[in-house]
Amino acid sequence: MANNNSSDESILNPTIVVAGGNTSKNNLLTFNTASQLSVKLTGSSNYPIWKAQVTTLLYGYDLMGYIDGSYPCPPMLLQQNKDTTILNPEYKLWTRQDNLLRNAIMASVDATIAPTVASATSAQQAWVSLNTTYSTISCKNSHGK
Repeated sequence: MANNNSSDESILNPTIVVAGGNTSKNNLLTFNTASQLSVKLTGSSNYPIWKAQVTTLLYGYDLMGYIDGSYPCPPMLLQQNKDTTILNPEYKLWTRQDNLLRNAIMASVDATIAPTVASATSAQQAWVSLNTTYSTISCKNSHGK
């Protein structure tokens, strides 16, 4: 019998913290993948709807730059002076956000597709893999009828 306590609810409906390219660490936004990404990618047949749902959300939160490459990863290190380099705080924020986006994408696909996202090293790479796999098949299927 299923247990409907609040910890089960948080596992099924995780809240993902997100920050766009122009936001600071103190200005984070959140969205709930279960409520805002309600259509899970199950294959080529629903890829166009899934893609529209995800891109709409990403544009709405000003996060599409992580996916399309217009907000690239900043350098990991900054040269403070000729002898000292420091970790770039923008790099840390960017990688955190990118991982959260990859997680949100993974949460919005079927379990059989999730390994494709999990094996990607960035949200952009996951997106490209899904697009390459499912948009081509989707286009072939829609033109073949």
